[in-house]
Amino acid sequence: MAKKYFLYANNVKIEVTKEVYIAYYKSYEREKYLEQLHKEKCVYLDDHFEGFENNTAEYKHVMNLIKIQQEKEVEEKLKIKLKGTIELLEDDEKTIINLYFFQDYTQQRIGEDLGVSQQNISKKIEKTLKKLKKLMNF
Repeated sequence: MAKKYFLYANNVKIEVTKEVYIAYYKSYEREKYLEQLHKEKCVYLDDHFEGFENNTAEYKHVMNLIKIQQEKEVEEKLKIKLKGTIELLEDDEKTIINLYFFQDYTQQRIGEDLGVSQQNISKKIEKTLKKLKKLMNF
C-alpha cells in the first residue's frame, strides 16, 4: 500500500503527490528560516529609541546611516566587477580608460601621447564605454 500525502487548504484535507508534498514543505521550511533570519538580523528601532515616533530626527539619522552603508556595499561590489571587466578589454582600450578616468588626462593629452587626434580618442572612449556596459550587463 503506497503512502498517501495530504495538505490542508482552507481547512480542507487534500490528497497530493509526494513531489507536491515535498515541494510544499521545502517552501514552508524556507519561509520559516527566512523569518528567523529576519528576526535575528533586523534592527528594531523601537527597541532602541523610546518614543522614537516623536523623534524623527534620530530615526532619519539611523535610516540615513543604514542607507549609506548599503550604498557603500553596492559601490564596492560594482568597483570589483568593473575592475574585472576592464581586464577583459584590449590593451589600447585599457590604456585610454586608465588615462582618462583614473589619471585625469584630457582627451587632447591622450591623443598627443598616443599620436592620434582628440576626436579619435573621444570615439574610442565612447566605444569602450559601450563595450564595458555590455560586458557588465548594464
